[in-house]
Amino acid sequence: MTTEATEPDKPEPDINIVHYDMVLASVRPILLRWAREANGLTIQQLADKIGKSRSVVGHYESGEAFPPFDVREKIAEVLGITVLDIERERGVANGRWVQPKPILMNARNSAGLSLLKVATHLSVSHSTVFLWETGQARPRPPLVPKLAAILGLSVRDVVAACAPMPQTLEQRMQAAFNAMPEVHRERIVRMVENEVDLFRPKGPDS
Repeated sequence: MTTEATEPDKPEPDINIVHYDMVLASVRPILLRWAREANGLTIQQLADKIGKSRSVVGHYESGEAFPPFDVREKIAEVLGITVLDIERERGVANGRWVQPKPILMNARNSAGLSLLKVATHLSVSHSTVFLWETGQARPRPPLVPKLAAILGLSVRDVVAACAPMPQTLEQRMQAAFNAMPEVHRERIVRMVENEVDLFRPKGPDS
């Protein structure tokens, strides 16, 4: 398979969108490595903090091994994520997915910034920032400190906000719908109701 060469004076294509179904289809879990790199830690530094060897942590990140519960707790504390995030990434978590609080969106609104303004600062598209805010994608680790600085948050705040991800297409759609302005949600509801009306059985006098 061939790929198009990018011009040296243009930024690389935005490849930081990683949907949860892509994560499940991958042999290598994404969350642990992403959260570690977003926190600016090497594998050895994380290993030292949780009392494990570098190779063991490497196996956790590659999916060759799954940390026991006490180790998951240590990893979660160091990286600013939750045990449930780690378990959900491997598909072993039970319970209904709950959309995370809109930390990024609230911080952006409090700072008086638009999606486009944040996107311009980070050289990504405004739709990419929208995916971050709705929990449908995670920013590449090098962008996490920059995003935190723009929004007036800590790196751990951003990591915690971006760690949870919806597990199904329905959940991603619900997350996107919930993040829309009310006027847009109302418009979509009306459109759906109109479509449903077209398929409703008609009475004999219709």
